[in-house]
Formats: sequence, C-alpha cells, structure tokens
Amino acid sequence: MTSSHTTDTSSEVISSTINSVFIPWDNPENVMSHETYVKFDDALTCYVVPVLFIMGAGGNLLNCAVFWMQGLKERMNLCLFCLALTDLMYVLFHTVMVSYCVVEKLAASVIDVQYYKWYARRFSVGPMIGFMYSSGCLTTIISVERCLCVTMPMKAASLLKTRTMGLIIGVCVVLMHTLCVQYTLRFDLGYVLDPYSGQRVFTMILSDLYFANQDFFDFVENVILSFFIPFFIVSVATVATGVTVVKLHGTVAWRQNSISTRSDDKDKSLVALSQMLVMVSVIFIVSSLPVMALAIVRTAVAEFSVGGKYANMYYAAHLCNSVVFMVNCCVNVCVYFTRSSRYRKECRAIFFAGRANRRVKEADDTVEITQATNATA
Repeated sequence: MTSSHTTDTSSEVISSTINSVFIPWDNPENVMSHETYVKFDDALTCYVVPVLFIMGAGGNLLNCAVFWMQGLKERMNLCLFCLALTDLMYVLFHTVMVSYCVVEKLAASVIDVQYYKWYARRFSVGPMIGFMYSSGCLTTIISVERCLCVTMPMKAASLLKTRTMGLIIGVCVVLMHTLCVQYTLRFDLGYVLDPYSGQRVFTMILSDLYFANQDFFDFVENVILSFFIPFFIVSVATVATGVTVVKLHGTVAWRQNSISTRSDDKDKSLVALSQMLVMVSVIFIVSSLPVMALAIVRTAVAEFSVGGKYANMYYAAHLCNSVVFMVNCCVNVCVYFTRSSRYRKECRAIFFAGRANRRVKEADDTVEITQATNATA
C-alpha cells in the first residue's frame, strides 16, 4: 500500500518544509540512509516492476479472454473475469505511478522527470489503491462463494444468482474507489523548501481541502482504509477458506467410498475447482500480511512516518509492499493453468485458433478441388 500518515506534526522538519511529503530525509538516526533508499527504489521501479508489468498485463489479459469465452452468465466465471480485470488495472496504475524511473533513463532530455514523477504519482495512487482493495474484496467474495458451495451445494445456486453476484461486485468496486478518491484530493502539487539543501523542490503537498477537513481525511485513511478494510477482508477470506478446506477433506473421503460414477464425476469437478480457488485465496492472504503489518507498525512507531526519523524505511517498506501485491496479481494465471484442464483447453483454443482455421480452410479447399475434378471427369 502506498498510503501515508500525515498527522504527526511534532517534527520540526515537517513545519520547516511547509507540509511537504514524500521527500526522503537525511536524518542521521534513519535506519536506512537516503542513498540506500534511492538504490532500493531504482532496483524495484526500474527493473522489477517492468518485468511484473509484462507478466501481470499478459497473464490477466489472458485470464479475461478465457473467462469471457467460457461465458459470464456462469457465476464463477463472472467473479474470476472481474478479478482478472481488477488485477490488470492495479498492475497498470502501479506501473504508471513508478514509471518515472524509466522516463528518467530514456527521455530525461525531453521530459522534466520531477514534474512527471509527481503528476503521475498524484493522479495514479488513488485508482491504484482502489483497485488493490477491489481485488481483495473480489477474492474474499470468491472465498465466501466457494465456502457456500461446498457447505450448502443445494442452496448456493438459489442464494447467489449471477445477477446478484454482479451487483455485489459492482457495489464493492464503486465503494472502494469512492473511499480512495481521498488520496487524490488530499494532495496538491507545488514547491517546498528542502531544509538540507536550501533548494525549492517540486513535490506533492497537502491540499487546502485536506486542512479544511483534516479529521475526516485522517479517519478515512487511518481507520477505514488502513485498518478496518484490510483486517476485515483478510479475516473473512481466512475463515471462509479454512471452512472450505475442512469441508473438502470430507468430500474427498466420501467420494473415495462412493460407487456412483455420476456423483463421483460431479464431486471430482467441484473438488478440483474448489482446490484451485483455495490456492488463489491463500496467495491473496499471504500477500496481504505486509499491509496489515505496516498498519500496525505505523500506529505503534510514531517515527515510522513521512516526516519521522525512519522515513526512508517507511518509503521502502510501502514500495516493497505494493510490489508484493503486484506479484499476487501476476500469479493467478499460473494457478489457473496448472489446476484447471478447462482453462488449458480455452488457452489452446485462443493460441491455436489460427492454425485450426487454416486446417479447416485447407480441408475445404481439398474438398472443392476434388469435387471440381470429379465434375470435369
């Protein structure tokens, strides 16, 4: 997560820089030096993120295509399609937010990197975090849906219709993005004085709107976004996944003792799908642990903030956290491909459609030539 707590005003550094944020301070008590932070930032933004963007964009585009072909009238296909689309948008906005590194290396003579950096960061951080929370909500919805399917298979279809599921997904996504609009409104762009260099630095500053509604902004970020939503969705996903795993063990044991071929095939398909979705949920839960850990550390350690003496570590930890979630958005395609034969079948249909069409065309041409030859004879 890239959110920043800005309520600590006790530091003389903050007051002397006119409410500046996102400036790595050279505090001698910093656990991480400014130089180390810059190298760490360059390594992730210039090399790791572009690779993850290629993997995430390609993989989630493939996921969208596969689940679209399978049909969005099926409830789970709709969920997985929306999850893939949400992950794709998170990867895109995260890459835009840190693309200043690539711009600096390739177009520094044409583009003012500092202007580009802060404009990109200001207008992409809100949507990026919105898609991150939306992805978490969708994964939790999938976990709950699968839990209901294995615990109440007869009632699940009537309780969760495709139209109802689509409405739930839409409400969750809109709600997350509405809450995350505050990241865009909280900041403005301008010049501040760096007390260490004595130079004016172009960066993001707290907006007049923030100061006029500081309590509201801080409540939304520090309570709702940083604590309530992450802990709630991870807790629900964990409980639902745990119940699903326990129930699956019972289903597998029953299936092994069953002599009904029809029931065996149906339950085997249910177990395979549920196991695949359990893996997706577990990966999400693991990737969300840094978000929760950072929320606790920010609350427990006052100096772990944008203006504290651990500022460089603060920036590095949040950047690392966002990259970890980016990895989560990239690996679902591997889970689907390795665990679902239906997914692999659709992939073959996508990648080899041209070859199949050529074979059909060649066969049709052969038939036409044969018919023409017979007619001539």
